[in-house]
Amino acid sequence: MKPLLRPSIVSHFQSRLSIFPHSVLQLPSESRALLFRQRVASFHASTHRQVPVPTAEALNWLEHACFDAAHNLHAASGIPWAYIIPLTAVGVRVLLFPFAVWNRRAQQRYLNIQPLLQAWLVKFRHSVYMNHAGSKDVAFLRRELAWQMAGRKKFLTKTWKCGWWRRSYHIFLQLPLFVSWAEVYRRMAGMKQGFFSELVSKAVPESVSAAVNPWLGMIFGEATSVKDALEPSLATEGMLWFQDLSVADPTGYLSGIVMGLTCLNVLISTRRAGKGRARINYIQRGLQVAVIGATVAVYPWTLGMPAAVMLYWASSLSTNIVSHVLMDLGWRLRAPPMAAKRKARIPTKIGGNA
Repeated sequence: MKPLLRPSIVSHFQSRLSIFPHSVLQLPSESRALLFRQRVASFHASTHRQVPVPTAEALNWLEHACFDAAHNLHAASGIPWAYIIPLTAVGVRVLLFPFAVWNRRAQQRYLNIQPLLQAWLVKFRHSVYMNHAGSKDVAFLRRELAWQMAGRKKFLTKTWKCGWWRRSYHIFLQLPLFVSWAEVYRRMAGMKQGFFSELVSKAVPESVSAAVNPWLGMIFGEATSVKDALEPSLATEGMLWFQDLSVADPTGYLSGIVMGLTCLNVLISTRRAGKGRARINYIQRGLQVAVIGATVAVYPWTLGMPAAVMLYWASSLSTNIVSHVLMDLGWRLRAPPMAAKRKARIPTKIGGNA
């Protein structure tokens, strides 16, 4: 009769049990647990590393770089702040324009694979219905079809280098720069509340705003180094009807201009997306209408902001519109031919009416 365990396994367990003598096993459970903890070594003898809490100075390195760039440009050129602010907005857009071109090319490649996706959809639909002909679970059939289409779409977008992040990374590149420059001009104007805190305080109740503003202050540097960043020359280097850039526009015209430019940007973006997309469902159309309607709230939100921030916002939006026009002239999105939505009517009789 063969033994149940091999000799090597038995010797292995005997060597493990030899660590604990017979006298140790007779000790109380508390003593055995204490002795076992003393014999087990820690992974590392040093203390745990203390992770520092991120501060506004550490997180806003981009903001400090923008602050130094604005002051150096103003000191070197001697141009008033009313022209320096739009110049920085144009410079940011010019810097990001090559990324916008790469983004547009990825969008065009994504449009070019839409006929392939449509053809694979027909094939997968036929295969799913044939393989599960006896199934009456419509939800299961739809999940199976969606799973197969998701795999094919992932393969095609990876092959043609037109994934989601390649088509939209330009948005995530320009957002930190826009926020950083807006915060720079906010600090230079002496505004104690930050850009996002000002929007939150006007959009939500006071109880929610009081709870959210400290967290926004830690992230975006609210009320830190405001005295050091204050620029007195903003009060005398304005233009037109807003000669003082450190205070809000008393007429409210700048807020109206920003609201109109924001709405125009949204309309241009949605129109361009509608041309490049073969079909827009009701959910996407509803989101577009909601975003356009939300631009009306820009006017009351920005009434109390300094004219310097509003001037930068208006300049950035205007430059964005110009970049959209240039992109449409040089790299217009062209939708490929898709299959007909309605089936062709085949005549039942040769030579007869359809």
